[in-house]
Amino acid sequence: DYYKNRLFEELPKQVLCVVAMVEEKESKDYGALVYTTQTNISPETAAHEAVHVADAIFSHIQATGQDFREGNEPYAYLVSYAFKCIMQGVKSYESLKNKKDENK
Repeated sequence: DYYKNRLFEELPKQVLCVVAMVEEKESKDYGALVYTTQTNISPETAAHEAVHVADAIFSHIQATGQDFREGNEPYAYLVSYAFKCIMQGVKSYESLKNKKDENK
């Protein structure tokens, strides 16, 4: 909660999602984290954030070729994968929320 609060202290109130590159402390695995203040992310928002994820990863690995004329298939596949992961997270959250509501 400390980092979450620090992150959102400096963001405008209209910001609903943030993509941050993160590293797991023990394994040193590196990846993109999509954090949201929303309880449900629309497919449109997920697609938007998936592009930010792909941009961040491409920047981190210093990859190029995002232009259509240059053959941007790797970028397109990464956006698709990021979108799928975001939507799976939304589905998991909704499932946990529903179970919690049922146990009240």
